[in-house]
Amino acid sequence: MYLSGLLPLIHDLRGYDELVGAIRSAVAQQSGTLTLSVLESARPYLLAGLREGLGVPMLVITTRRDRARKIFEQLTIWSASREGILLFPEPDVLSYERIPWDRGITQDRLATLARLVNDEQGGDGPPVFVVASVRALLQKTVPREQFEGHVEHLAVGQAITIGELLTTLYGLGYERTTVVEDTGTFSARGGIVDVYTAHGDQPVRIEFFGDEIESLRLFEASTQRSVESIQSAVITPAREAFPLSVEKDDGSQALDLTSCHPEVAEEFREDLQALSNGEVFDTLEFYIPYLYEEPGMLVDYMPRQTLVVLEDPVGLEAMVANLDVQNVGLRHELTQKGELPQGVQSPHFAWSTVQHRFDDHARLEFGYDTATDLAVNESFVAGAAYAGRLQE
Repeated sequence: MYLSGLLPLIHDLRGYDELVGAIRSAVAQQSGTLTLSVLESARPYLLAGLREGLGVPMLVITTRRDRARKIFEQLTIWSASREGILLFPEPDVLSYERIPWDRGITQDRLATLARLVNDEQGGDGPPVFVVASVRALLQKTVPREQFEGHVEHLAVGQAITIGELLTTLYGLGYERTTVVEDTGTFSARGGIVDVYTAHGDQPVRIEFFGDEIESLRLFEASTQRSVESIQSAVITPAREAFPLSVEKDDGSQALDLTSCHPEVAEEFREDLQALSNGEVFDTLEFYIPYLYEEPGMLVDYMPRQTLVVLEDPVGLEAMVANLDVQNVGLRHELTQKGELPQGVQSPHFAWSTVQHRFDDHARLEFGYDTATDLAVNESFVAGAAYAGRLQE
């Protein structure tokens, strides 16, 4: 279902033009906060209108993952085009759990980071609109400079050996497989290398003639048949923690394994050895806090003139406080069981650190019963609830 035909009606709402003007002024100054008490159910429609009317990048932060997905899905319904509307999901594992991240979640997160980097480098398309839960925002990730520095551009006629390309793919966290079917994997046979980029909808087939790229083609992963010839391709990192990102020693000095069970301690030692060797393994993201001197966050990737939208600031702070309590309890429990090293670093930023990053952006805050004189608050009313009374 698409409801984009109703979006132009937003210009008839009392106070809408006033709101757009106030936001434009705040975005231009990269500071200032506007508050609204618009109905929760009306916010996706209003945000879709602001996206079209303002033409600036937007970052929406919600309290929960399900709310983030709902806003994302409704934006695609209200908008004429879903191009540039991105969901940045939170990892599907608990904090401090050394468990592999879901591949689909990893792909969505990396696709968002890749799009943001591409836009800053002059990419085409409408301004990005990113939706994320507060936990996704707090999650430490690869620093922007590291991500940008390891984006590889390939082109037909480019001089590069297969060995050099394979070394690059290993370093960016790609896993070698017999047949390329999933994102973040590659295969090599003869003079052909198949790569399923972390941000791409289709894998790319790279054919070599000697030490030169002879052709680039997109192909269907399910049938392995080529569908389109292209002149260039971009290879982005396949992990938020990729081996080439190691800036410190192997990390063994930073992990106190003395309280761990022998089996657990041995697993950690194997991970640390793999890190030292620049190898890829399933639980690599656990070590993000140890791979970078200053881990990155989503806000760092957003363009300078981004409008940051906070849904229910009070609820966000309450959610962060709850997450902090849960994380402290989980760390203590796992440490007591001997499943986690003593003093392991947190995978999340402090909320105060994130708030400090907001200082460089204009903000729009949706609250409840917020005192404000913006007329647009009165332009949305709740529909009648019939509670199953079909005749009415």
